[in-house]
Amino acid sequence: MERNVANDETNASKLLRGTITKMYEQCRSNGNKMMKHMMNYDRVNQQMMKQGHMNNHMM
Repeated sequence: MERNVANDETNASKLLRGTITKMYEQCRSNGNKMMKHMMNYDRVNQQMMKQGHMNNHMM
């Protein structure tokens, strides 16, 4: 009886670990996309700031 319980727990933890790993992988790839997006946004933002700065000097 006890062996079955232990076995069930092992299976459950394996399943859970698999699910968490999948979620983690998905989160990580989404996170990478988000990071790239943020980097692009940051770059554009810096360019706009520079241009805005130059425009202010022109006035």
